[in-house]
Amino acid sequence: MSRDTRIRALPFLAFMLLLMLRGAIPADDGRGVDARWVYGLTVLAVGGMLIAWWKEYVELARQTLPNVPEAVLAAGVGLLVFVLWMHLDAPWMLLGEPTAEFLR
Repeated sequence: MSRDTRIRALPFLAFMLLLMLRGAIPADDGRGVDARWVYGLTVLAVGGMLIAWWKEYVELARQTLPNVPEAVLAAGVGLLVFVLWMHLDAPWMLLGEPTAEFLR
């Protein structure tokens, strides 16, 4: 595996493994382990890798930045996805019952 592949895959792999760990920690395990600490560890570990390898991500160089029409299109599509995400909640679209307290 090339270095370029590793510096792109490792942050994602770390994120996914820590996400799996966070999901595996029981809410009340009796040992005082809080899954929210794993979130903090995720931010530090993945963020640290991204910062350390920032200059090697050539696809983020200035010459690859979108022009104005591309940026407007991207913002518009992002806004459309957000609106759909918030409003596509018809009963036939739901699987199971909501578990979040604020939805009850």
